[in-house]
Amino acid sequence: MPVKSTRSRRVALSMVVLMGLAVPFGALAAPVAATAADDPAGLQIDAVDTTQVAFHDTAKWAFTVQDVGTAATAGPVRLRFAYDTGTNPPDKASLRAFDHVAVSSSSGRCTVDTVTRVTTCTLPALRPGASVTMTTTARQVWDTRTTRLTGWEFQAVRGTSDPEVPYDSRISGTTIVPTHGAFDGAAGTTGGVTVSGWAVDVERAADPMDVAVDVDGTQAALLTTTRPRADVDRALHVTGDHGFRGVVRAASGAHRVCVTAADPYWGTSGIDLGCRTVRVP
Repeated sequence: MPVKSTRSRRVALSMVVLMGLAVPFGALAAPVAATAADDPAGLQIDAVDTTQVAFHDTAKWAFTVQDVGTAATAGPVRLRFAYDTGTNPPDKASLRAFDHVAVSSSSGRCTVDTVTRVTTCTLPALRPGASVTMTTTARQVWDTRTTRLTGWEFQAVRGTSDPEVPYDSRISGTTIVPTHGAFDGAAGTTGGVTVSGWAVDVERAADPMDVAVDVDGTQAALLTTTRPRADVDRALHVTGDHGFRGVVRAASGAHRVCVTAADPYWGTSGIDLGCRTVRVP
């Protein structure tokens, strides 16, 4: 299947989901409306892009809120991020798509509620022109066999005396790509490193995948899954050649070797299979 047509299909899926994701986010509190006469402060959230993440890979989301008004906000600002909120129409399985959630902010204090799947950062009143960035990461653990989308939302919630926030929330979605894989081994050999493992996009298990091998932060080789792996076929109920093995050139000494399996149907999406320190004789 041509890459271009597949990307178009997935982009179309994203647009449909993004247009309807407002429904699952009703649990987030909306800002209380007020007039500019009460407080001329105004917050604006910058645009947030859609994120792609593979099985057992880590997704990262971030957004920035700035006071674009002429006065400071009347009180603390709460930045909220609802993750793992499901698709539209709802899909109960996607409500447990992420774990290992962590959140940080360039200002204030942040907490994570894993029951409601909401992370919150509370920061002091913002002065005109001041901004704050909130960053959240989570590991994708929903073992889906097809490309799916799950929702997330950023929102700024302020005190009752603050006016309505322009663009007070940003709703988008995360494309979950059904890519699996493992970095099985790395061994130093004369002139390089022998690397091995496996990777598969279970949505298109018969298609080979490219695996990028980085040595000390620089891509050193691009391998392809051309070796049979009966154990992978049995575990994932797929067929095809999913194993890779090759020698990557490297000078004598210790090296940091990392492997990433790229999804050929979604551009930059992929799964980090891990890193190892290897000594070349």
